[in-house]
Amino acid sequence: MSWIDDLRHSDPDGQPAYSEPDDGDPRMQRPPRPAARIVPTGGRGISLDRLRVATSYGTRYASSRSIATAALESGRLGNGLQNSRDTRFSITSDLASLHLYLTGEWQWLDAAMSEGKEGAHISLARCVASGLCRLPQFRGLAVVPTPTAQVADWYKKHRYVTERGFWSASASAVSNIASGFLIWSLTARNTSAVDPSSPDRVVFMPGTRFKVLQVGRGRHPVVLIRELFPQEAHDTFDRDNTALTALDDGIATEIASRIGGVNVAASETVAQGGPPARAPGMKVALAPADPI
Repeated sequence: MSWIDDLRHSDPDGQPAYSEPDDGDPRMQRPPRPAARIVPTGGRGISLDRLRVATSYGTRYASSRSIATAALESGRLGNGLQNSRDTRFSITSDLASLHLYLTGEWQWLDAAMSEGKEGAHISLARCVASGLCRLPQFRGLAVVPTPTAQVADWYKKHRYVTERGFWSASASAVSNIASGFLIWSLTARNTSAVDPSSPDRVVFMPGTRFKVLQVGRGRHPVVLIRELFPQEAHDTFDRDNTALTALDDGIATEIASRIGGVNVAASETVAQGGPPARAPGMKVALAPADPI
């Protein structure tokens, strides 16, 4: 039986359509406190945040800003930034912060954001989010490898999750994925312009919400999820909603057809030189995958 057949026979366990965060669940990310909320476009006071990042990182920031400037001048960022009202300094500063995050600062920033607390990470996180907003959106199939069976079971109980931090995936479709998340993205941003070493990486914004469509079984399960549309409020999460059911089924079928038509080895681009594979909405990092 293929993983696609396995998903089709998976049991939703009769869980409610929407699960509110459970304060007793130690693995669930906490909603951020008001002072720790990250506005995707930076928000008020981001000029001070940019100054703090530049001062804190010194030569590393200067190097990242040089890379960001080169990307801007090369035209790899597209024409959208040409009409931006922001100054060249603002644009390159935000992209430099994003480069810092992708090339090492994820090691502490991801953990800090999953706690939902205010702290020294806020300035960098706000600039990273603003930098991501300047990049092109990716709509389509993305992959995050290696959830264990124990992690997959968690998503049978939490059918709707919100990722509080930045979540990295790969836009390389894979047909022989051993286990992992297959995500239908609407708004993830392709970061290749500022980090060409991982051309297939896409990153989701803090606060992105996902719906679990199907959860596979066995030692190497595959979990299908889709990014929710902005207008999908919590009160629309209804099992009897015919339109949403058709949408979910259509996306699941589309994912299966795309994966089944590609014969590419499982991508490791997300795990190499950037944020590692992990589970959305969970505080704890994924355990290493079991040997195949």
